[in-house]
Amino acid sequence: MRFIPNKMLSCIFAVIVALVIVALFPAPGQAFLTDVPMLEKSAIASLTDEQLIDKYIDVMIELEASQTFHETAGFNNANEYKKYKALLRYRTDLFLEIKKRELEVPQIKP
Repeated sequence: MRFIPNKMLSCIFAVIVALVIVALFPAPGQAFLTDVPMLEKSAIASLTDEQLIDKYIDVMIELEASQTFHETAGFNNANEYKKYKALLRYRTDLFLEIKKRELEVPQIKP
């Protein structure tokens, strides 16, 4: 009977150590959306054609990289989801300005 409390204490200690290790060293797959500087619609409209295309390419690459990551790892919190939605909105604003100027939309995926 004397060994049962010691074994139980050892198990509790092992669980606590495991929880501390998990809390201190998050999984290497955790990542957050990169901050892409987002311009207002008026600033988008003032971009040159070349700048507009470059911005669109940057956003499409960021979205593709982020989507690939999140398809396997998932969003880590609600803030990431909000950032993702904002990035989608920004991509749409850039796309609309490209179409308005009758430019060709660059294809990111082959």
